[in-house]
Formats: sequence, structure tokens, C-alpha cells
Amino acid sequence: MYLTAYIIFILTLIYSVYTDIKDREISLYTLLLLVATGVCINIEYYNVKDVGIQWLLNAIFVGIQYGCLMLYLELRYKEGRQIFSKWIGLGDLLFFIAIGTHYMLNEFVLVYIGSLLFSALMFISFKSKLKTIPLAGFSALFILMFEIYKRY
Repeated sequence: MYLTAYIIFILTLIYSVYTDIKDREISLYTLLLLVATGVCINIEYYNVKDVGIQWLLNAIFVGIQYGCLMLYLELRYKEGRQIFSKWIGLGDLLFFIAIGTHYMLNEFVLVYIGSLLFSALMFISFKSKLKTIPLAGFSALFILMFEIYKRY
């Protein structure tokens, strides 16, 4: 079951890269598949309660990050309430919450910060071709590279 879930996870990440860069969206089914594969993979090593607690901690971490971003946007631009309509996509937030099922908190923080830095570098590199940052797509690409590095 682990190998099947892991293969589906990798394929879902590849699909996320493709759809977010091409269409600038990520589907709800893709997010649900990421959550399901994360739970299946981690149940091999931890019990359901531990996986749920770690996912909750990861979601709280992301929530704090987005809350601080919202506060900053409100103080700086008076547009904190428009965070998802103007500044960042809701799919990006949901992507990070879905990915939270795959990692324990310490590894998730590494993946989260690494994917944000990687996304910024990719955007700077392709700035002439991109008007907005496909954050979930670039993050999925970073996670693919992280998983390859972790396995080999």
C-alpha cells in the first residue's frame, strides 16, 4: 500500500505542477488526493492519532504564516481582507495544508520555507514570462526534488 500511495503522491505532484503553471489553478480533487496519500504513507510509520496531530500542527503553522501576511497587508496597504482575491490564491493555502499530511512538523517547516524560497527564485528567473507566481506549482516542483533527494 505504501508504494502505491507514494507513486500516486508523486504523480499528483507532477499533475499539480502542470495544472498550476498552465491553467493557474489546482483542483479540489488533486488536494484531496494529496491528503489521502499523505495519510496512507504516514500510517505505515505512525498511528492515525499522531498523523492527525502532526497535520494539525502543520496547519496551525501555515495559518500563523498567512495570518501574519494578512496583518502585514492590512497595515501596509489596507488590503489584508483581500488576501485571497488580490495577493495570493486560496488554492496555494489549501495546497500547503494538504501537503501537511505528508510531513512531521520539523520536516514540514523545511519543505514550506524551501518551497517559498524556490518559488521566489523561479519567479525571478522567469519574470519576463510570468505575471504572477504559480506558488502551488513551484512548491510541488520543489517537493518533487526534495523527495528525490530524500530517497537517493
